[in-house]
Amino acid sequence: MLRNKLVIDDLRGIWPSQIPDLLQADAHSWRLVGQSRLSRGDAQSAEQALIRAHALDPADELSDAALGNIAWEDGDIDGALVFWRASANLSALKSAGRELINRHDYDHAARVLAAAAGIAPHDALLYLWLGEAQLDGGDSLAAARSFQQAVRLAPDNVWGYLSLAAAYRQAGDFDSADKWCLAGVASGDPTARTRSSQCLFENRFSEGAHLSSQQQWAAAANAYRAAITSNPKDGRAYIALGGILAVRMNSEQEARQYLLRGIELSPDDIWGYIEMGWIELRHANQQEARGWAGRAQRIDPNNSSLLMLLQQLDKPVEGDH
Repeated sequence: MLRNKLVIDDLRGIWPSQIPDLLQADAHSWRLVGQSRLSRGDAQSAEQALIRAHALDPADELSDAALGNIAWEDGDIDGALVFWRASANLSALKSAGRELINRHDYDHAARVLAAAAGIAPHDALLYLWLGEAQLDGGDSLAAARSFQQAVRLAPDNVWGYLSLAAAYRQAGDFDSADKWCLAGVASGDPTARTRSSQCLFENRFSEGAHLSSQQQWAAAANAYRAAITSNPKDGRAYIALGGILAVRMNSEQEARQYLLRGIELSPDDIWGYIEMGWIELRHANQQEARGWAGRAQRIDPNNSSLLMLLQQLDKPVEGDH
């Protein structure tokens, strides 16, 4: 029997009609105690009371939900997940999952959102968030499975298709990525065609970077040219193509054209300035090279490639004394 006067004082004025229940040592009574203590900011004793409630009635979802909230506030994500899953606390799981993504804690976010999806398997947004956490956490194949489920549940949401394309793009499967970029057009979204073009651009740009990493310069150049065709207003592909043409394909005149266009379209991209600086330096145009390097410094003075360029510029020119 619960006959603790302090407990009754805790509750008096909060739930006066519930005071007689405290004479019964049941889960309901302990939960009331825990909620009372929690409302007064005493999380430690609230947790103790709620644990008693849970022990007396493991199916008491309200106690479990409150214990999950306490664990979350205490930074115990795993503990919160246990109690929220037990209480089927969907709103708490969704809110925590989104916050964990924003914190870049993708592993915990994926676990929390997977639990939420288990409770609400027909919620397409949950699968989009779950896929986002998995993709940002580096598990592109798991992300693809989540995004496929989102597409099945909400075929009119273009973001499911674009996200699925991003997962395959990250996995290096560019053919599948193209397929899902194009499939998004059928979603009916009025912005789908524009978004599909940008999606295809990202595929070709990523493919160019992948081929460059394998030193397949001609194929990489072709991929960047295709990216420009998909979106001629994104300067990144012009700059990447200009770099390959200048350094790897001995075509500096063409490289200049692409680099200058890329800089015009993407003035915050440091690589255009660095590439132009190297071109001018190779032609011993010190003043021009320093001008490009100075513009790059305003973007990121600690860029390693920029520092290499500046180091070369600081070397004495042949013939100087």
